[in-house]
Amino acid sequence: MQDWLQKRELGRQLAQELEAAHQKFKLANARFLQIVKSGLSGIPPADSRLNVKGTSVDARIAFEEYMSVLNRFKQVLSGPTGTMHDRHRILIADGQVLVEEGLRRLLEHHYEIVGGVNDGMSLVEATLRLKPDLVILAVAMPLLGGIDAARQIRKSLPRTKLLFLTSHANPEYLREALRIGAEGYILKSSTRPEILAAVQSVLAGQRYISRGIVGEDFDLSKWQPGKAAGSRPVLTSRERQVLQMLAEGRSAKEVAAALNVSHKTVAFHRNNVKRKLGLRKTVELIKRAIDEGFI
Repeated sequence: MQDWLQKRELGRQLAQELEAAHQKFKLANARFLQIVKSGLSGIPPADSRLNVKGTSVDARIAFEEYMSVLNRFKQVLSGPTGTMHDRHRILIADGQVLVEEGLRRLLEHHYEIVGGVNDGMSLVEATLRLKPDLVILAVAMPLLGGIDAARQIRKSLPRTKLLFLTSHANPEYLREALRIGAEGYILKSSTRPEILAAVQSVLAGQRYISRGIVGEDFDLSKWQPGKAAGSRPVLTSRERQVLQMLAEGRSAKEVAAALNVSHKTVAFHRNNVKRKLGLRKTVELIKRAIDEGFI
């Protein structure tokens, strides 16, 4: 147990070093490219060659430092035989296929990726079937949003850990995720080292929230699972799903077919949402859904 704790602490430290080395390489490479462009714009040849050579060396050294830290980080994540000592099983869900595939490539060397899906309804089905240790899911996904998909997952698989991805630093979605009991919440713009650190922390039983989403005065203790949502209009899971699918451009008939309900049921939910949000027209409803980040 002591060895595992020491390994986890070393991994956390190396994750910070890795991010610093990555930023150093990016700056050195940017200076190199800037000198090259300046040389093409009229800098005297001697100075151009000197600057290009110097910045090229700096960029190469910075890259080698980054790779050195990266290899040390991989060794910490790996067991004695070079494979993950405890191959945690991860399911990835994101409406953008490129994001899902990018996460898979980043994590597959350290964890067992049991699958990838691109909409909320498929996510719920795959999670209940595969029972992964961790689900990495986007807040906004087609057919069923990540928050509502997570609610369904949490009811059936309370021990499966949830790590949310988001493109927007909207604290309200963070609060919703925390009410569900999510263990992590990170920005899609996070660096690779931060994503790795977030996954490692969540799997170790710790909560991880991206820097930049909340301020220093954000009190996590006020947003434990089951806390009330306050005065904000409360929509049911089905109402949110209907609202999202309408905002995605589906007709009421298409929504009814996708949910296997009648057209009248869809109209009933749509009218309930309008009433709760104080809206009259469907166009206003769709605009509100976009503003709220349902799509």
